[in-house]
Amino acid sequence: MANVVGQHLASFNRNQKAILGMSQQWTQVQDMPAYFLSKLTSTYADIFPIQIRDCFSVWIEEKPWNQIDENVECHRNDYALPLLKELLQLIQNKAKVIPEFKEYLFFIQNKYINEPLHFVRDMKFCLNYEEQLLAKSQSNITLPSHDEIIEGSLLQMSEEFHNLNTWDAGIVGGLKELQKKQEEFVILFRELPIVTAYFKKAEKDIRERVNEMENLKSEILNQSETDAIIELHQEVEKTRSRKEYIVQHLRVCIQQIWDLANSIVQTLQMSVEKLMQIQQTFLDMDLPKWKHRQQIACNGLPLDSSILQSLQKKCEMLQTLIDKNLHVIQKLEEILNLLPLEKPENLPTTTTVKQKLAQLLVSLVCRTFIVEHQPPQVLRKDTKFEASVSFLAGKALNVQSRLPKVHAYILTEAQARTVLANKFDKSTIRDLLNNESTVEILPSGKVHAKFKNLVLKDFKREPRKGGQRIAEEKYCLLFDTKIKIGEYDLQTPLRALSVPVIITSHVNQECQALATISWDHQFSSQSRLLFEVPLSVPWQELANLLNAKFEHEAGRGLTEDHLNYLASKLFGQSCDYSSCHVTFDMFCKDNMRDDDFTFWDLFYNAMRLTKDHLYVAWKKGNIEGFISKAKAELYGVHHTSPFTCKDLQIRSLPLLIMDTPKWTHLYPNKPKEQEHIFGGNFDDSQKTDGKSEYEKFIWTIKMSSSEDEQEDKTDQECGAALIELITDTDLDQFLFDNYENEMVH
Repeated sequence: MANVVGQHLASFNRNQKAILGMSQQWTQVQDMPAYFLSKLTSTYADIFPIQIRDCFSVWIEEKPWNQIDENVECHRNDYALPLLKELLQLIQNKAKVIPEFKEYLFFIQNKYINEPLHFVRDMKFCLNYEEQLLAKSQSNITLPSHDEIIEGSLLQMSEEFHNLNTWDAGIVGGLKELQKKQEEFVILFRELPIVTAYFKKAEKDIRERVNEMENLKSEILNQSETDAIIELHQEVEKTRSRKEYIVQHLRVCIQQIWDLANSIVQTLQMSVEKLMQIQQTFLDMDLPKWKHRQQIACNGLPLDSSILQSLQKKCEMLQTLIDKNLHVIQKLEEILNLLPLEKPENLPTTTTVKQKLAQLLVSLVCRTFIVEHQPPQVLRKDTKFEASVSFLAGKALNVQSRLPKVHAYILTEAQARTVLANKFDKSTIRDLLNNESTVEILPSGKVHAKFKNLVLKDFKREPRKGGQRIAEEKYCLLFDTKIKIGEYDLQTPLRALSVPVIITSHVNQECQALATISWDHQFSSQSRLLFEVPLSVPWQELANLLNAKFEHEAGRGLTEDHLNYLASKLFGQSCDYSSCHVTFDMFCKDNMRDDDFTFWDLFYNAMRLTKDHLYVAWKKGNIEGFISKAKAELYGVHHTSPFTCKDLQIRSLPLLIMDTPKWTHLYPNKPKEQEHIFGGNFDDSQKTDGKSEYEKFIWTIKMSSSEDEQEDKTDQECGAALIELITDTDLDQFLFDNYENEMVH
């Protein structure tokens, strides 16, 4: 099949399948996008072998599943059991051609033979789930390719988990047979001394009887004496035969026990090796991909929460398999210890396997302690913020009796590196206010800890590197706890680092801080050393950041024309910016040509202006934005001095337009009186409760009638010329509130 399901299904005889024909629903399922196929395969992995669904799709869809009620007991033998037996026979026939189908036969028979109604229930669920996914896939729902990559990897894991579960089923079956042989051996072994003693006694009785006859010197024995001796001989022979049988059977039985134990240990070793590979892929590839995706999402890119749910599910499956194997080893050792014999030297030991499983469990628990909700990109002193951590392997933790506490700390770059090297000194790191949180166990089984009121207090900075600004110093949060793992008496510290953050002490530092941290979160590689970032990136990658950031903050993203306009500010006019690269200094440190501000200053303040004052109009598409003066002239648009944030704080854009009689229409030819154009009522006068002691003050500054004088005005003067303020506060307070700080352009 040319799709994800086809890549992960076992190899089947396609020609034979074509002869049998294809089912309608299954054919449509195979044409679904990769994301939906991965969800389907993941679901089947937990319920029913998807290979059986694929091979016998026509048979499955022909059966009247919906006419069978799995809650009605009489349907068990009348309908459900015959269907199950029919499918088992089909699988058995197929297994003669494809040996791997024996595993599916064993799995389905063990799972459903005593509960055929459960078989009907699962088939109905799977078929209904297929229909739901088909409906969703046909509604053009798509996901970012990064999510599809993660889902594809998790899909492969599901198939590998299925194979491991099949191995585990074989191990469990082997254990049952081993226990049966052990019990048989013990019974015979205990009988052997009894039979031996009886045999010796019978032989002794015969010798004594014969000696007694010889002492009588009787030439002729009567019939009763002869019969007694014969009977004793027969009893001795019977006892001898029983003894020989027991000895022979004990030899066979103990050999079978050693062979079974050897087979179980070897299968365990293979299972653990495969488990190590799966866990390594999960911890070194799948989880880091999600973390990197989460880091990029800090810049506004949507993050699919279902990916983390899938990761948690896989983590729990890994933990379950580790637990199963540990219990198998424990059971195997218990069985062998009951044998009254020493183990042969060539019998593989379980010690190494047990150590590997313990290491796997500790590694899984430690590395799946994650920051689920990251702190804000920019932190300010004395300001509350939130974060939370999650234990993906929470079920392995022994926290029911005593819930552990998680502590949060703020680290410098140097301190964070010592944490990664396991050499850090906790006494040197800074505490946060409200930095302790008790672990919670939700009804769903999720284990996490939330920090709702973290505060930076009494923060002192380290000496800065040469030329580094305050807003370029990066920090991160450390979350630290210590837990006991399950019933295995394994105690280990757990630590998780947040994504880098910037700490500011004043609002004026926020612009540069956001530039630094946005560059870090967007462009750092997945495998980077902590805090390392590239010095330059292709323009297209920066354009993706600007678009995601603007869409997240202002409600609508940037078009190709918008991005080309922004690129022209960096590189000058060009028809193609695809080969251009942007350095970090060009991005936010060096002033643009012919300007006394940086590219990021331009973008950040435009984004902030749009978010704070033009959100509705921009989101509805009623503002073009990011157009050059030359392009505006092509539209025939009248020029005026730019509005500032201060202007729009005093009076909204619709009212500023309404206050200017010269402006009668909006582009292309819409009367400005159409209120719906800007998505709201033009009346933004202050609402009061009518009890103010101040009279309303109307302040109007009229524009000059001379267009030449108008063009000579500064931006601030032209902006102020459009102001009409209606307020119920005193003028002194108004001037202090609105003009004390530097005006934002």
